[in-house]
Amino acid sequence: DELDTFEAACTARGIDGPYRELVDRLLASPHYGERWARHWLDVVRFAESNGFEMNRILLVEDNPVNSKVGMHMLQKLGCQVDIANDGLEAVEMVNQNSYDLVFMDMQMPILDGLEATRIIRRDARWQHLPIIAMTAHALFAEKVKCLLAGMDNYLSKPLSETELLETLVLHTDAIQLHVAD
Repeated sequence: DELDTFEAACTARGIDGPYRELVDRLLASPHYGERWARHWLDVVRFAESNGFEMNRILLVEDNPVNSKVGMHMLQKLGCQVDIANDGLEAVEMVNQNSYDLVFMDMQMPILDGLEATRIIRRDARWQHLPIIAMTAHALFAEKVKCLLAGMDNYLSKPLSETELLETLVLHTDAIQLHVAD
């Protein structure tokens, strides 16, 4: 059975923690499960190699504690992280640097996450830059607002390392070449 072989491969290689949780979530997902199950060895190899070392992430967060925690979790996953303290700073940094993904807080002074995203999306260069909302409001209406503003996904705070890892896998090129159909 392929699943038993997959389990044995993970166990033999000592893959655990957030990478193992992510692999289990992906295989259990109705949307990704079948696709990933066909490429289980590539998923195991990806988990072994910590494929995010080259990803440059912009974390937009006005709360210093949340900013520090988010940066620590992303760095632990191998990402290079820059911090913007508000939406205006985020717009400026996106225009001056090359990022693989932006995690955008929703409620910030000067310029909130929704408006910052709208401004970023007006520039054709950033139409495909993944922008992920982060908010303490887990309401469906908030998610709709984020998507309508041009964000690609939505995470509720507090964030977990596994959720960040899953977001990186699904929204960056780190593993796309290995599991493409």
